[in-house]
Amino acid sequence: MYNQRLAAAEHLQAMPDKASALNQLLTVLEEMLPDVEREKQEAADAKQYMTELEQLVLQYAEKLKSARHTVEKAKKAMERATFLKRQAEDKAEAAKMASGLSGSASSLSSAIGHMENLAQASLAAADAANRKASLLQPVSVEDNPDIKAALDAVTGKTTTVSTLTDRLAALKSAKL
Repeated sequence: MYNQRLAAAEHLQAMPDKASALNQLLTVLEEMLPDVEREKQEAADAKQYMTELEQLVLQYAEKLKSARHTVEKAKKAMERATFLKRQAEDKAEAAKMASGLSGSASSLSSAIGHMENLAQASLAAADAANRKASLLQPVSVEDNPDIKAALDAVTGKTTTVSTLTDRLAALKSAKL
């Protein structure tokens, strides 16, 4: 509105017989100037706030990456420990069977039962680790269309201007 009125004032300035209309329009523009300055300051403040938010998002993203890496590392260590434990138990069971300390039928069913219990425990631990990892996946702020539109508005990305008056006003606002 301000830029349109400014353009109209410039247009009236070229017409000496329209001095009264020009004077009235200049008075309105002078009254609007504090509001325009306030809006410019608010826009600058909003841009600074968005910059601070972007920095905060980047910090949290780094923390999430670090946490995800730690979870993956712990998950691999847990899988390795489970494998080594199972391997040691299999060796112990084989040694028992070779020494004849236990009956082959009862030790086989005992070993199978134990292996099934270990498998269930490992699956539960893996499921818990996967759930933790999925919770730590980063969320992209730009995926939200409302936030993306707000970021575009703050950074000056605007839609194309459709009328000649709007184009002239856009050029005039660049002078402010």
